[in-house]
Amino acid sequence: MKTLLLSIIVFCFPLIMIGQIRLFTNNATNSDTLESIVFKEFSKKYDFLMSYSANSFW
Repeated sequence: MKTLLLSIIVFCFPLIMIGQIRLFTNNATNSDTLESIVFKEFSKKYDFLMSYSANSFW
């Protein structure tokens, strides 16, 4: 269970940072809020995160 939480923290924290950097550098479009950017990036990495955490947990 510790590995699962650690992998989620390790993957989510850079995504939030990347989302903030993109939001501040490319704020021309109002549709790209921080939540939508983070959700798009996280949905791309979601399958890899689940397979990695499952492999490390088991």
